[in-house]
Amino acid sequence: KPGYTFDGWCSDPLKTHRVTEITTESLGDVHLYAKWSVNSNTLSFDANGGTGTMDPVADVNGGEYAIPECTFTAPEGMVFKGWATAKDGAVIDGKATLAADTTFYAIWTPITYTVSFNRNGGSGKMFDAEGIVGEYTLPECTFTAPAGKVFKGWSVSKDNVSIVDKIVVTGDVIVFAIWEDDSSATETPAKPTETPAGD
Repeated sequence: KPGYTFDGWCSDPLKTHRVTEITTESLGDVHLYAKWSVNSNTLSFDANGGTGTMDPVADVNGGEYAIPECTFTAPEGMVFKGWATAKDGAVIDGKATLAADTTFYAIWTPITYTVSFNRNGGSGKMFDAEGIVGEYTLPECTFTAPAGKVFKGWSVSKDNVSIVDKIVVTGDVIVFAIWEDDSSATETPAKPTETPAGD
């Protein structure tokens, strides 16, 4: 059984009478029952680049074990992702099966943020950009412009303080679509040239 060690044979189903030998004088069939003892394991925690300490947990029985909350301090710019049994291992989901002394390593992942897009008088929808950190190139605007307007660019202020095509993301941020008058819609059509009489 996972988390257990074989601890000998017994002659009864309750496993209270241990048998170490059977003599040739025994008559008839003999039924023996395997006795299993729960492993007593020690669970240790490794900060894996973080700081702080977590006390090991001794006498952990075999089988499933609910992994405790991480109390290490994360490295700068990182957040706790989960526990793994190797420094770069896959994160364990919720519980682990222990069959021996085990070290759990804290796995860290970069803190990321969400960039949201505000149509600022236009119409339509643009999906948030998630998992962003550091320099980010703003995408093409797919909002529909207000009547008589065209897209001018993106700004981190709805009042068009400055137009940018890249931003440095250090937290959740909203960028605003900035619109300007559509000059092509306000141009006065040229008058047709009159043909002199008699031509």
